[in-house]
Amino acid sequence: MEIKTRTRIKRIVSRVLPDSPRLRILAFLPALETWRRRHARGVPLLDGGFELFDFLASRVIGADTPITYLEFGVFQGKSMRKWLALNPCPESRFFGFDTFAGLPDDWEFFQGRRERGDFAAHGEVPAIQDARVRFVKGLFQETLPGFLESYHPGGRLVVNIDCDLYASALYVLTRCNDIL
Repeated sequence: MEIKTRTRIKRIVSRVLPDSPRLRILAFLPALETWRRRHARGVPLLDGGFELFDFLASRVIGADTPITYLEFGVFQGKSMRKWLALNPCPESRFFGFDTFAGLPDDWEFFQGRRERGDFAAHGEVPAIQDARVRFVKGLFQETLPGFLESYHPGGRLVVNIDCDLYASALYVLTRCNDIL
């Protein structure tokens, strides 16, 4: 009976509201929560990125553990600064990849649209005075292959993909497959 009721409700809603990505995501949330309760019991729900960073640093990695941190999409360096504070280990290495010239293409996403060039830092890397940090300036397609050729693992690997565009994230995941 419950399945028939849900099916009827979905039919009524689909007639009243036009189909949209937002509506499909909202419709999927109850199924996602059911899966989470069944398969991820005890895994905390975190409100945002920094809460996730705190959880990873304190409960998964440890502050004294050396890491290699790769960040794709640096913008003003907020996440980089957070990880530097979370991991003071002198053997840790931090790499920030970005054009620092803004989005290379227009971006349509769940909440709206961003134009090419949005998130521009006027070509300037963030002013972070920490010898463990190196910024890699340019498109991922231009800079990541050379970086990976000379990359030597050191410590735990933390990868933060915050590059906004799907094509950029897919490129990073594909190219970094061997080190992940």
